Amino acid sequence: MNNKTFLKKSIIIVIILLTSSILSPLLTADNLSQEKDVLDQSVNVEKTNNFEDITLKVVISDDKGGIEQVFKEKSSVELENMKSDFIKIINSNLDYIEKFEYVFEKLKENDLIPDDIELEDLIDFNQFDNKPLGFGNTTNKNFIAHFAPIIVVGGGFGLGLGDVTKRTVNSFSHFIGILGGLALIYCLDFFESMQYILISFLAPIFLGYISGYTGIIIFAVYPGLFYSNLFMIGFAPYTLWLCFPEAEDNEE
Repeated sequence: MNNKTFLKKSIIIVIILLTSSILSPLLTADNLSQEKDVLDQSVNVEKTNNFEDITLKVVISDDKGGIEQVFKEKSSVELENMKSDFIKIINSNLDYIEKFEYVFEKLKENDLIPDDIELEDLIDFNQFDNKPLGFGNTTNKNFIAHFAPIIVVGGGFGLGLGDVTKRTVNSFSHFIGILGGLALIYCLDFFESMQYILISFLAPIFLGYISGYTGIIIFAVYPGLFYSNLFMIGFAPYTLWLCFPEAEDNEE
């Protein structure tokens, strides 16, 4: 099976999963009500029409099966500044491990994750020591990667479907995201010696699917039932991302 055929079949699978997630009972009124009850017990949310203060749900999962959920409040200005900082880091001349380290430290600086958690708890870069340090580059192209460290920064709009706390084999089973506006995906594929970058300023739009994820997921739960801010840093055994529209071939 060639790569194009495999990609087409993967696209069909993602569409089926997306449709199934929309119809899933995870998004019924009962479950949304339960989520709201948990949120109200965890943080003091001021229910006004002022959307400056946004409550973030932070979910941390490690490869040993540990999982932690906390709620944090940030202003919309703080979130925009963080997203801009993350994109600057990814677009810098730092090497690939340093990019992950700097982004991870930014999360600590913004009090979104505990000081006692380390990047090595989420991603074991030592397993890739025998891989070449040189990577090819692909920007705004559809891609599939396996056993890949990944950073996702999303803004503008988004849609997260499914329950990220439902896990199989010590990892999140499925996650689907639609990202636009100010958004970036940075993914390392050590098996293909490629680094994939998807970046958007209003356009293009990205549709992504991740299976078996371990790491950090942060998304807004108030205001609104669907997040408009998403951040992920972790490890994806399988991930597929589609870019609409897709860029012309520009591999180096």
